[in-house]
Amino acid sequence: MPTCQHCHRQWTRWQTYKSMGKFKRKVICPYCGKHNYIAFKTYQRSSWIGLVILIMEVIMIPFHVPSVYQFWALFIVLAIGFMLLPAYYELTSEEDGPS
Repeated sequence: MPTCQHCHRQWTRWQTYKSMGKFKRKVICPYCGKHNYIAFKTYQRSSWIGLVILIMEVIMIPFHVPSVYQFWALFIVLAIGFMLLPAYYELTSEEDGPS
């Protein structure tokens, strides 16, 4: 779970999901009200979910896997990714980017 870089309090899973749903780089700590930034490393880690989905599709389409199975496989990957992402969510006190 992410930890505020100003007050050093750990966010709950619900607070993390709530901040993830806004799609903004700058998030406000629910405890101290100060701004934190989502670490670039978090974006890199979350991009793996899309890559896994793309690879699954590339593998399933040539083998004529029925659409129902493709849907459920994608649903399971997205659900697992959604459950694991808060554990890898990191905050920084300053905006960072690719180096």
